[in-house]
Amino acid sequence: CDWSSDVCSSDLQFGLKLEGAGLQSEGGSDVERSLGTADMRWPYALSVVAAAEGARQQRWVVDTSIEFVRRLAAQRRVVLVDLAPGSPSAMAVALGIEPGEGIVDVLFRGASFSATAVRPPAETFHYLRLGADPPPMSVLLQHARWEKIAQRLPETGAHLVLSVPAAVWLEAGPAR
Repeated sequence: CDWSSDVCSSDLQFGLKLEGAGLQSEGGSDVERSLGTADMRWPYALSVVAAAEGARQQRWVVDTSIEFVRRLAAQRRVVLVDLAPGSPSAMAVALGIEPGEGIVDVLFRGASFSATAVRPPAETFHYLRLGADPPPMSVLLQHARWEKIAQRLPETGAHLVLSVPAAVWLEAGPAR
């Protein structure tokens, strides 16, 4: 797969149809209405970058991200990597995950990816926290071990979803 292009070979993608309640539907959550219906093709790794101002928008971003990953996990093995600062992050709190080792430990301290990712209660996906004492996001996102992780995804059939607050993404600057 050429990770610099928008399209990987067909064996590295799969189709997924997200079906939400739709705006014309009565009932259904805000999350379901926000997701709507879309036909999409997914590579093994993707990023969800979201901006939120205030507690209500933050809650919406967290709920929408979790619902998005649930729907993806209904068809594939998924690991949600939470790059939000704070311990615990809003997403970790929503999932009932306590602080602990995270992606920082995997990249910089040699921790095992599979041992560090945890399955939240009653979920079908795995979750990987940011971890303690993260470096600047530009350093974290450019770590060489990401390439090894990306190479292993097709081998394991797992899909990686990075959840990144927009302010953190902007802080990191353009990828090199």
